[in-house]
Amino acid sequence: MNNKIGLYIHIPFCQEICSYCDFIKTNDHRISSINNYFEALLAEVVSKKKYFPDIDTIYIGGGTPNSVAISYLEKLLIILQDIHPREYTIETNSELYTPEQGDLFVKYGITRVSIGVQTFQKPLINLLNRFHNFSQVEMMMCDLRSKGINNINIDMILAIPTQTMGDLQEDIQKVLSLKPTHISYYSLILEEKTKMMWDIIHGKYQLIDEDLNYEMTKLVINSLQKNAYQHYEISNFALKGFVSQHNLKYWTYQQYLGLGQGACSLIDNQRITNTKVFSKYLKGEPPLVEVQDQMLAIEDEMIFGLRKMKGVNIKIINLKYQCDVLKLYPQLNNFIENHFLVYRNNILRLSKKGYYVANQIFEVFL
Repeated sequence: MNNKIGLYIHIPFCQEICSYCDFIKTNDHRISSINNYFEALLAEVVSKKKYFPDIDTIYIGGGTPNSVAISYLEKLLIILQDIHPREYTIETNSELYTPEQGDLFVKYGITRVSIGVQTFQKPLINLLNRFHNFSQVEMMMCDLRSKGINNINIDMILAIPTQTMGDLQEDIQKVLSLKPTHISYYSLILEEKTKMMWDIIHGKYQLIDEDLNYEMTKLVINSLQKNAYQHYEISNFALKGFVSQHNLKYWTYQQYLGLGQGACSLIDNQRITNTKVFSKYLKGEPPLVEVQDQMLAIEDEMIFGLRKMKGVNIKIINLKYQCDVLKLYPQLNNFIENHFLVYRNNILRLSKKGYYVANQIFEVFL
């Protein structure tokens, strides 16, 4: 297993707040707020320089990192330039992208760009409170490729309220026409304290029913696999050689360092969580530090491992923790007997039909 560390850096600023989003974010774009945040963030990054030699992936997420001025991003990238990761990702929105941002990415060695799209259907874009269009995404990808950044992920969502199979089919065709190296296609999850939750509670929309969600998911998987995208994780698809190296660290229970408001780390058997409160982060509130005990470690390894289509090596888990996973979680045997899980040659993985009830399987460990 790779013993290198993944570095995640959180930039919470967004131009607008998406109706479904429960990530840690703010649309406070006052200069004073951005100045204060980056001052605190850069101080935290500098304080972790001892980890720099062991970092081999960097992921700058949010929020919307490219919603802040280039000058702020450059201050951060300058500090990070002593790290030479094998994969270096930044999240973006296409309507905020400029060629100057692309030049900055190239200058400081960013190798992978993730573009938040979710859908190309105008009514659904409005419902999600987003502001892009297909041409903006297309032009951004063209500019990035002209600068030598060819590793591009597109984030998409299925099962959006009011979405039809026709809408989804058109979205799939459009995303395939852009030929990204990686596609993340998530089924919408209704999160508390979001505008979408409020709208659904008050009858403005209804969630997509389970049968339609199933058919939509099946359409996505079949369509992407037919076009050479490897389905390597529940919601992630990649052309050969382009799986997300950073995200694999989470799914294979490797160490990672999270910096910024609300960011989490798993370092030296400790789970470290920064405060989610913007004002407290600016004041330097110490993070919450918890020792990762054995049961939590097993739970995490199983849940994240089963998200991968390759599954989990039960023999390795049993040896590592001196346990018997199938006795520890006897409910797993029921899923095996009912063909939702496949257990063969020490590997436990989701079956094709198990993919659609994955969340029920994961509840075994919670």
